[in-house]
Amino acid sequence: MDSELIDVSETAADVGYGFNTIGAPVFLTQKLWNLCVHWEQKNTDEQGFQEQNARLWDVLFICGTSLELNLQSFFNSMSHQYSILVIPRDGTSTAPVRAQLEASGNSEQGTLEIDLIDLVPNESEAW
Repeated sequence: MDSELIDVSETAADVGYGFNTIGAPVFLTQKLWNLCVHWEQKNTDEQGFQEQNARLWDVLFICGTSLELNLQSFFNSMSHQYSILVIPRDGTSTAPVRAQLEASGNSEQGTLEIDLIDLVPNESEAW
């Protein structure tokens, strides 16, 4: 995981679902934040309209709902992988790619940390 983490606990609490069940502070890695969440007017001008709050909600909503469905597995492994479609913030992309994400429980810190594993071109609609 990245050494710099972004605290998104308040938004995760608003999402609810698995986050409320786990009851831990939620953080995103800087890498995930920079590529899949952060969005400015400059990015809209270069890549098309997106809203940063909606991008964060997408990351957390899919994590929370899929965690809720797989809580026992998460508690056994302290790891949960899932995917979202996202337009990466790279200055050029206008088509979504699949972002493979992992939520990991950090038992020492008592936190849930979500990281970007990989960006995969969305060549097919099949998941």
